[in-house]
Amino acid sequence: MKIRGKLLTGYFLVALLTAVVGWFGMRIVNTVSEEFKRQAEDEIPLGRSLQELKYAGLRIVSSTVEYGFLWQQGDRELFQGELAEEKKLIAEGVSSYYKALGRYEKDLMRHHHGVRDRGHDRINESGEALIETAAAIVSALEKSRPARQLVELKEKNEKAERQFLQAIERESRENASDFAEIKQFTYRTMQGALQNIVMVTGATFALALLSGMVISASFSRRLRTLQNAVRKMGEGDLKAAIHIGPDDEIGALAESFQGMAQASIAPPMRLSPARTTSAKSSTP
Repeated sequence: MKIRGKLLTGYFLVALLTAVVGWFGMRIVNTVSEEFKRQAEDEIPLGRSLQELKYAGLRIVSSTVEYGFLWQQGDRELFQGELAEEKKLIAEGVSSYYKALGRYEKDLMRHHHGVRDRGHDRINESGEALIETAAAIVSALEKSRPARQLVELKEKNEKAERQFLQAIERESRENASDFAEIKQFTYRTMQGALQNIVMVTGATFALALLSGMVISASFSRRLRTLQNAVRKMGEGDLKAAIHIGPDDEIGALAESFQGMAQASIAPPMRLSPARTTSAKSSTP
């Protein structure tokens, strides 16, 4: 193999190892990217839906309490506009609740791969109880129900509120736990990827250095051999043998020197008698 071919082979080896490092890097980037994509499309929307459910439930509770407060002021004609506004806010809260519940169910089905869990049932049951007691309180106030009945409805509403918030908080903690697991997995994946990159990079550097040392040592050894042989020829040892090795440019150069040395020690060519006489007669 020619020297150029050997050098190109070494360069190709280094390029191949560099490509391996790049392939590992791309694989790691794709893995981390997929995890963040799943996180963005799964965990984050689920947490947002839970927060929207929570705000919708609290909106129903606060508007119901405000409606009851205004109703008990006595002069209902004076607060007629405010009562209508609070009643409208309760209805809007209920509408927001069902919209948020629909988004939550959709996100939950995707998160659990089509399987609903107990947390959904707890939220749904407590949310329905919260809406029912809020409507019952408004109806009881408008129909002037006894105070005892209003107190019972108020206690039921407070209980439904506690259960609703507890269900939301529980699901939020579980979602946060899943989110933390994803972050840990992503972190472990990145750490493992970095270790692999370091290992592959180290191996690439070692192999490139080793191949460079082998090629350099081969050239250096053969050039020293040629140098020593030429030096001996210069000192008069024309029979010095040159053993270079592979058939490349250095080998060809060694063969040329070897041929020149052999030609120098070859016996002189003898002339025939006729040529000798002819040569003498031509001499003046």
